[in-house]
Amino acid sequence: MNRKPHYFASGTLDRASHLRTDTAWLEKQLAAAQTLWVPMWKSKNYFCNGKTVEPMLLTRQDISTTVIDDEQVIFLGMNGEKPLFALDFSHADDPLELVSGCEEVIVDDLKLWGAVLPRDTAALLAYARGMLLWQKRYQFCGTCGHRTRAQAGGHHRVCGNKDCGAHYFSRTDPAVIVQITRDDQILLGRQPNWKKGVYSTLAGFVEPGESLEDAVRREVYEEAGIVVGQIRYHSSQPWPFPSSLMLGFTAVAENTNIHLTDDELEDACWFTREEIRIKIRSGEMHLPSDVSIARRLVEDWLDEENSSI
Repeated sequence: MNRKPHYFASGTLDRASHLRTDTAWLEKQLAAAQTLWVPMWKSKNYFCNGKTVEPMLLTRQDISTTVIDDEQVIFLGMNGEKPLFALDFSHADDPLELVSGCEEVIVDDLKLWGAVLPRDTAALLAYARGMLLWQKRYQFCGTCGHRTRAQAGGHHRVCGNKDCGAHYFSRTDPAVIVQITRDDQILLGRQPNWKKGVYSTLAGFVEPGESLEDAVRREVYEEAGIVVGQIRYHSSQPWPFPSSLMLGFTAVAENTNIHLTDDELEDACWFTREEIRIKIRSGEMHLPSDVSIARRLVEDWLDEENSSI
């Protein structure tokens, strides 16, 4: 099956990791006119609203503040000959007070706008979001509590306590998400805090000491009381909300009796393709966000018989 790249994946940016340790070069780029900046404010991205919605990329002249602190920025890579940095404006009370260059600025959650952006652009914004959130979480050392300092263009942090010196590297948390089927039905569930009528595939984080297959079996059984047999890898998606890598699988259930064994789900049901189509058309049911791998997993199953919703 030919699949389009997932949203937030398959970016075309050259990450240029070899430049992250060139301190003199990085410092020079902070003031360079050609440098492009991807701004963020409190985990939200900036967009220009014109004839189309486009991501807001700033030049140095678009940034009102004269001083850019190393702790606010992360080197993302090279866009051709132009360096790209993520820039955190979260310290500002007003997200618009430090930027210019666009008549109408939208500051909003990337999940709401990812589908209207080119996929490589959405991947860039997701990358910036994930890195800045990681940087914010590791401001202090988990070993001794001292403040950490940024290195390697923001991809590496080191404890400032010389007696500790712990190192922290940018990372993401693995999570499994699975399309569970049996015969002509798919298992979907919903969490209590979701919008009314939304049903999705089951998912959960990988625990220490688990293989991915072990995590699939455990999560499905814990959440729905379903034992799965055959498991196959489907695809993966970076999911920077806040910092996960979603590893998608398909699995075949060995039983059909659903038993909600923890508090993760308020409901789980088996659905046929026809039931899903009818419920969606009536507005009774909604699929997950169309930028998510969860949506892809459901749609791929629907498409197996050339079904449509």
